[in-house]
Amino acid sequence: MATKWPIIGHHHAVSLLQREVARGELAHAYLFAGPPQIGKQTLSSILAQALLCQGDDPPCGDCDSCRRVVRRQHPDLQILDLPAQTRLLGEKTSAQHVLKIETIRKVQQGLFRRPLQADHKVILIPEAHLMTTAAANAFLKTLEEPPPYALLLLTTTQVEDLLPTIVSRCQVVPLHLLRITEIETALQRPPWKLEAAQARLLAHLSGGRIGWAIRAHEDSSVLEERQETLETLQRVLAGDDLERMEIAERMARLPDQGMETLAAWSTWWRDLLLLQSGADNGLTNVDRRDELARVARVWDVAETYSALSTLQETISALEHNVNALLAWEAFLLSLSVSGQPAESRT
Repeated sequence: MATKWPIIGHHHAVSLLQREVARGELAHAYLFAGPPQIGKQTLSSILAQALLCQGDDPPCGDCDSCRRVVRRQHPDLQILDLPAQTRLLGEKTSAQHVLKIETIRKVQQGLFRRPLQADHKVILIPEAHLMTTAAANAFLKTLEEPPPYALLLLTTTQVEDLLPTIVSRCQVVPLHLLRITEIETALQRPPWKLEAAQARLLAHLSGGRIGWAIRAHEDSSVLEERQETLETLQRVLAGDDLERMEIAERMARLPDQGMETLAAWSTWWRDLLLLQSGADNGLTNVDRRDELARVARVWDVAETYSALSTLQETISALEHNVNALLAWEAFLLSLSVSGQPAESRT
């Protein structure tokens, strides 16, 4: 079936969902799983449009129902995210870090009231892994015995953080990073219409994440922050241990920024390995090829591989809530300086 849904990539998943909508053979719950910013929420929203659409070829995108879904105003659609929880519970936004059992119970109460306009009532949970254990157990009861008109659409970047019983009761739709060429082509078409060079740059920098590429196009601060992150890396590699300690302290205080920094640095070292291996056609940081080539001539492959491995170990350690300052210090002080092993520094 040729896809008419306005989604970039994910052709297998789109074809599957189109067939199930057309045949009326729908699962009661879908779990869209994959890396951040690849289109999970977009696809789940388009499925919600298709389920609530009043047109002949859903989702038509033009009917009142489709437009209301886009505006998040359809009476038979409820989106359960942190801002929605704030409204439901009347709490401060700053206090919302997880989806609570009180929120799930309120949603359950509404779910068992029949749809007002459509044949279905759709609950969309964009970050299902944010449910507390108590909330997840309460939600499990809905998954086990949903009303016949209910469709539950979950998305997550962290399947492992969901209860296995929740995962097993959903039809899992795995989504993957897009091909760079798919993103590059899409960015040159409406609504973005980027010049070829800018589209190529953003596609490569995105690493297969269409959402990141679009955000970088629409918000100049995204590329500015990347520039600052890579400049910080160059200061680290200059070998001033005092500055390394200061950077470690700052990153330990800002865990989200720290993880984003490590993710950006990992692309730099991966690119370095590619150049050292003679395979430079898959670079992420294509605008820094000359700089990377200079470093590739100074570092050897073993050194680069060791740095990248240590970086990945640091990410894993931080994800398991080790002492952030100690993890950052150990990582930064282990790095080579101008091609010399860390243990040779005086």
